[in-house]
Amino acid sequence: MRAKIALAALAGFLLHASLAVAPAVADSGSRWVLQDTISIELRTEGWVETQTARVMALLDISLKPEEAGTARIEVRKALDELAPKADWHITAFHRNEGASGLEQWQVQAEARMPEDELAGLRETARKLSRPGRQARILGIDFSPALAEQETTLARLREDIYRQAQAELARVRALWPDRDYRIHIVDLVPGGMTPQPGPKMMRAETMMASDAGGGGGGGFAVSRKLTVYAVVSLATAASEK
Repeated sequence: MRAKIALAALAGFLLHASLAVAPAVADSGSRWVLQDTISIELRTEGWVETQTARVMALLDISLKPEEAGTARIEVRKALDELAPKADWHITAFHRNEGASGLEQWQVQAEARMPEDELAGLRETARKLSRPGRQARILGIDFSPALAEQETTLARLREDIYRQAQAELARVRALWPDRDYRIHIVDLVPGGMTPQPGPKMMRAETMMASDAGGGGGGGFAVSRKLTVYAVVSLATAASEK
């Protein structure tokens, strides 16, 4: 009696097993090897260093209508006097007619400048100001430039790829009979981690720091970048 029960249980197990593998067998009798996957989360971080700052300047100019033709030259001249070595870019321009009949021009410009050129910048803007023309420094941003960030991100992506190769080698060593390969490297957009300390110096703070006319300190400002990735290792699916 016990033998019959055991045989019945075994028959039920075999039936269950055959149902479990049935989807992997094609109707034509060919067998598909299921693709095994292993997902791994990888992370790396690095520092992007900048020795330049984004400087934002504002010019307010009052002029007669007949002077409008030469006003652009006046704007460029004022920016060159503010920072002769800077590559200034006009980022905003507003033109209105005042109640007195004079035209009011407001021009915002920015440039990236090395630290040693930041000293005395606010004082220079004050000296450039005169009746009908006012120059101001809106702010100084020490965040790294896009090109500097992209250089660091490229290096971090290479580190992710090396980590993925190392994980693949470990998996292949554990399962040498399985043909594991790198299937997908899903890179998550990296973020810049703020570090303690000022990222933006307003004009009032800049006034206090450069009042003595010294240099910009001679030190680089760094920010930390982090890159995440989900790597999928998989055996190649094939038909036998």
